[in-house]
Amino acid sequence: MVNNFEDLPSELLPRDLMERAADPSTIPDEALLSIILKTGAAGCDVRELSRRLLDAFGSLNKLISSDWRDIEERIKKHNKDYPDRPILGIGRVKCLELAAAFEMGRRANRMSPEEMRRSSVMTPDDGFRLFRAVIRPGEEKESMFVLLLDVKNHPLYTRRRHEGLGGDKVSKILDNAAFMAFGEAVSFIKVIATPKVRS
Repeated sequence: MVNNFEDLPSELLPRDLMERAADPSTIPDEALLSIILKTGAAGCDVRELSRRLLDAFGSLNKLISSDWRDIEERIKKHNKDYPDRPILGIGRVKCLELAAAFEMGRRANRMSPEEMRRSSVMTPDDGFRLFRAVIRPGEEKESMFVLLLDVKNHPLYTRRRHEGLGGDKVSKILDNAAFMAFGEAVSFIKVIATPKVRS
């Protein structure tokens, strides 16, 4: 594998890929991440560094859903498990920069109450897209989110959030038909977000 970025053809450089791409969605994940990271480390160009970081998380989605603490911890674990492919040059400051960039992306994807009300929840992916806008990474308490739907499966944008709930309390709340009595709601989707236990 080439690890000297200067030896790569110009058409393979991440910034050139972005500049020339008619459709940015065709750009590989590691190339996009390389643009954010800017530089690599000794013996490891920025694109290889990006590959290792993505490998540490398993997917781009898991990476961008992480806060800076998760990024820092995952890098440490990766370096311990794979000393022959370490993630170097990404310290606390770079983790904060990455987390800030990811948070900006999440905020851009958030919907206003009007936008949410106009959308339809017909598939699990539709529900995931809406919940992703309200569930924040790095939350310290277990939380339950409820999305109320009208007869046409349009979100009512009314949601209850319960923090720090144990399993018994969650079950009691879900058994309570009060959720169904909210205004025009005829059904609901619930998600329980369980925080990651930090070592």
